[in-house]
Amino acid sequence: MKQSKCSLYQKITKYKKAGKNGTIIECPECTHQEIIYHFSWHALVCPGCKATIEKTDYLLPKLSSDQEAKVRATHEAERRKLPKGLKILDKEPVKVKNPYMPGKWVVLQPDAAAVYDWIKGSEVLEQYEDVQIGLHWFRINEPEAYMILLD
Repeated sequence: MKQSKCSLYQKITKYKKAGKNGTIIECPECTHQEIIYHFSWHALVCPGCKATIEKTDYLLPKLSSDQEAKVRATHEAERRKLPKGLKILDKEPVKVKNPYMPGKWVVLQPDAAAVYDWIKGSEVLEQYEDVQIGLHWFRINEPEAYMILLD
């Protein structure tokens, strides 16, 4: 077991709630920190060390606001990482209309527009594995846009 990134921590109890902004948990094996939004699970595979860790073994670090902000910023950057090395071509947000629902449209940030274009191109080329990767990215990063454009 590695030294924890935080000297103060708690164990997760069966009564713990994540809160609307999520809760930062730390792997007891590799000290990888992750944000979770619910505790409706028994065990998770740590993205850092790939070990299966039971819920009650994870740690709840007591972080200062600066430390917590850094963890959240890192997590957000990793979460919005573009799949398959896509490149962002647009510099400004793009208005995208749903071709099957007249009057329905969303404004996509440049990274989301790149993923949307990739999904549509992959559909035409019948590369369905890439379509699924793109849809998964959209469900996580742009759920409202996913419901309007891709659901």
